[in-house]
Amino acid sequence: MEKKIVHVVIDQLSEGFVKWDMLLDGLNKACMSSGMALQTHFPNDLTQLMEESSGPIILTGTDEMFLRDVIDNMKNAGRHVILAGIDAEQFGANISCSSPSRRQEAQQMVDYLYSCGCRRFALLGFGLRSMNDRLRLDSARETIRGLGLSYTPADEYSWLDDPNSCISDFLPNALRYDAVITPNDVLAVILSNSLAAVGIHVPEQLYIAGFGNMKIGELHSPGITTTAMDMNTIGKQAFTAWQLLRQDTTGRLVFRIIVPCRIIVRESTAGLQPSECSTPAKLLAEDPYYQNPTIKSLEAMERCLINLDPLDFKIASDLREGYTNDNICERQYISEGALRYRLGKIYANAEVGNRRQLLKLVDQVFGDRNPFISGTAKAK
Repeated sequence: MEKKIVHVVIDQLSEGFVKWDMLLDGLNKACMSSGMALQTHFPNDLTQLMEESSGPIILTGTDEMFLRDVIDNMKNAGRHVILAGIDAEQFGANISCSSPSRRQEAQQMVDYLYSCGCRRFALLGFGLRSMNDRLRLDSARETIRGLGLSYTPADEYSWLDDPNSCISDFLPNALRYDAVITPNDVLAVILSNSLAAVGIHVPEQLYIAGFGNMKIGELHSPGITTTAMDMNTIGKQAFTAWQLLRQDTTGRLVFRIIVPCRIIVRESTAGLQPSECSTPAKLLAEDPYYQNPTIKSLEAMERCLINLDPLDFKIASDLREGYTNDNICERQYISEGALRYRLGKIYANAEVGNRRQLLKLVDQVFGDRNPFISGTAKAK
């Protein structure tokens, strides 16, 4: 019996890179264990592949333009695509993937360094043309600010054409910081060597952390604190997603399998182990959103509206028109007790105490476009 073929498309830019080799190795092992065969394709094969095959295609690589082009072609053909080793969120809500979460990875690293006592962060070496770098950069920035720490655009040393340029810009400012996060271990090693050349010592004067758990970071002195993503498992789980999606007859299912990363502590952060807690030592300040008086009023109005039935809407409209309680009872054919009950419910949901306060709130929220105008109530 002929083996079932699992098709994976990869750009030539990624071919031969260690992490992609590990991903393909995991994918191949998963295929073999299920009696299937893995077939690798490059961009030039895509048109023929689309014509000669059906079902999901696994897609991996680093060339963003290529990835987006393949995804668009697959969408237009009504085919499932599974991103392997790539966060799907940046490509739309209906894309499946097996990947690490680079956002979570960056957040973990900031939280770890914060637990080590670091309060002034620099983000260095993030390539603005790299989708993975942008994800980590955005997440690290948001996490630093979420901790209430001082952070401005001047604390980012990114690059477009030459990563060495951001290191040159950083060196005169290095001692302003407690820690530097780089997008990978290669740049962490380059930075460490550049700091040593100008007499700045890691970790005594500055902590450095990267991502990727590369061998050069492990063997470098000082060893680079980093994160490990299990690309072999990511490859295996891409096959799991492929198996699930090839059984989908609706064309609407999406599977996102996230393989967690873990921090590997080395000498570049003084060997300090991360806290056993999943959150940083400092609790975030209470979210002021729901304490804002204007927000609270709008939320109360929303709660009131979603609990109004058609009769409540008519009563509220009569209130707005200035009818007395006796008039409302006559107009709506209800007893005084029933009216009191319904008014109490309306006032409680709107967090007001009486008719005047309710009408004031309604006017504040809706102004001239008031839904409680006789004959125009929007009850459903």
